[in-house]
Amino acid sequence: MERPVDAVVALTAGVVVGRGMEETAMASLTKRPDGRWRARYRDEAGKEHAKHFDRKVDGQRWLDEVTAAVVTGQYVDPKARRETK
Repeated sequence: MERPVDAVVALTAGVVVGRGMEETAMASLTKRPDGRWRARYRDEAGKEHAKHFDRKVDGQRWLDEVTAAVVTGQYVDPKARRETK
């Protein structure tokens, strides 16, 4: 059974955002052995992006912003963003 084109599904281990079965981005937030938090997601091309935070809430906020950008169609690859400045 296929999901609707604009489906958004939240999972316990992370967040899955999709505009169809073939376009899925995944995100996760994990605590590292050094006590810092690693937030990471895969973009629609399958490339992984990660950022480290001292506080879990900061990592979750960053993931929420990225996820919202993907869902609304405003997502810009970080590398492409650097090239345009």
